[in-house]
Amino acid sequence: MEKRIVKSVVYVFISCFALLFAFTSQDPIVTMSDGSYTTVHMDTADYLMKITRTSIKVTLAAALLVTAIEIYKRIRPRS
Repeated sequence: MEKRIVKSVVYVFISCFALLFAFTSQDPIVTMSDGSYTTVHMDTADYLMKITRTSIKVTLAAALLVTAIEIYKRIRPRS
């Protein structure tokens, strides 16, 4: 059980980080109060921290889900 949880946590973190790195812009578009749009450049350190923070949140959710599934598999009645 523990092996499966650790494997899933590692794979989810790496894949989530890679996908966020590939598809998240470092220059987000911000709506101003008058309705116009502008881009704000985010520092590389802030950008990586944002991606890492989001990856950790997704990884924790996946770990809870995998743990719940494993516990359910152990306690469900066999037919």
